[in-house]
Amino acid sequence: TKSGRKPLDAEVLAEAEAKADRLKDVRFWFGRYQGLRKQDYTGLRWSDIDLDAMTINIAQYEWHGQVRTLKTGEDRVVPLHSKLASKVREFLPEALDRNDESPIWPEDYTSKTHAWGARFSERFKDRYGFGSHDLRALVVTKMLERNISPYFLKHITGHAVDGTKSVIQGYVQPTLEEVRDVLELLD
Repeated sequence: TKSGRKPLDAEVLAEAEAKADRLKDVRFWFGRYQGLRKQDYTGLRWSDIDLDAMTINIAQYEWHGQVRTLKTGEDRVVPLHSKLASKVREFLPEALDRNDESPIWPEDYTSKTHAWGARFSERFKDRYGFGSHDLRALVVTKMLERNISPYFLKHITGHAVDGTKSVIQGYVQPTLEEVRDVLELLD
């Protein structure tokens, strides 16, 4: 890859998945099944997870002085992978009933940098032996290996593929169900 990132070893990933289940670390699974940036999921509010519609709202907001900006600068709604939905129901049962505007993990906000996820990212690497961004790279790689259009890649992960910006602008935006179908191809 461009950064020289090595792919996650299957055995290391399997061990990390087992550990995430033991620790009931639902945020691990946001990275594993959605390929989101850490700030995209560590800054989620209770109202951003809709288990009925099976969607995640990734939006910029301000809450009690905590400012959430997105790298893409664009709010988006993405489908919730069915396997992640199962993990949310199991490890974050409050999401079934709670629908307020407060962040789920307010302690993951760093006011000095106005960013979400820095502390989580540090603990993640210590806990699993690789970075949270490695899960994002795993999802992006799997999508590219399946020849999934860069347009879907951008919609799901917010990830742009070099040289495709002008190509993507020519596409008709896929429906949420079309994006969901592509997301569910990931295992």
